[in-house]
Amino acid sequence: MPVRVTDYISTTASSDTYATHKSVLGHGGHHEVETINERNAITVERKNIGMKVFVAADATTYELDSNLNWIIFGNKSGYTHTQHSAQTVWEIDHYMGTYPSVVVVDSVGEQVMGDIIFNTINRITITFSSAISGTAVLT
Repeated sequence: MPVRVTDYISTTASSDTYATHKSVLGHGGHHEVETINERNAITVERKNIGMKVFVAADATTYELDSNLNWIIFGNKSGYTHTQHSAQTVWEIDHYMGTYPSVVVVDSVGEQVMGDIIFNTINRITITFSSAISGTAVLT
């Protein structure tokens, strides 16, 4: 027999008032957000290794790896590095076995340019004119 749901489904066994079917309020699982910044703002309490997040701005689904970095889901040749603390030099071990294309987005969502050195086939160094935090997407 079908049950009509007319309001949020939430747990009643605890003081948790979050709806259980809204992915942005769930623990792990699949999430949908508008921007990389929203993806990066997901709290530690809501993260699980292996969780997926679809980012509408770049129409890409990311997966949280065991190092708590976002990788492009379904494309194991992609890697996303999140730089939480502002630095002028980012050293990134990506283990892609190639010299990837690199796009850097700062913590306010603006694409920024830096000097990229391909140290090895699995490591790059990006140097910026001032300290920034943000995300480097390698493909």
